[in-house]
Amino acid sequence: MGSHNGHVPPHRNPAPPHADPNGHLISADDLTRLWRISYAVELIAVLPAEAAKVLGITADHTSAVAEYITDDLRGILARSKPADE
Repeated sequence: MGSHNGHVPPHRNPAPPHADPNGHLISADDLTRLWRISYAVELIAVLPAEAAKVLGITADHTSAVAEYITDDLRGILARSKPADE
């Protein structure tokens, strides 16, 4: 029973927050892929040109990584499901 001081007790089982009408769900495996992609992109972004030369990393290597990332992202998007399904 509530008191008469105007305080309303919190709901015991609140409704879920309003979902994004355009939201999508991905699998745990795809989430792991996204993290790996993030790390790969971060590594390429911070790798100095001189270090790349010393390590023998060429434009062909970075292009291959970019192509792999593109293919993986397309796969993740293709496997995602609308959240309202």
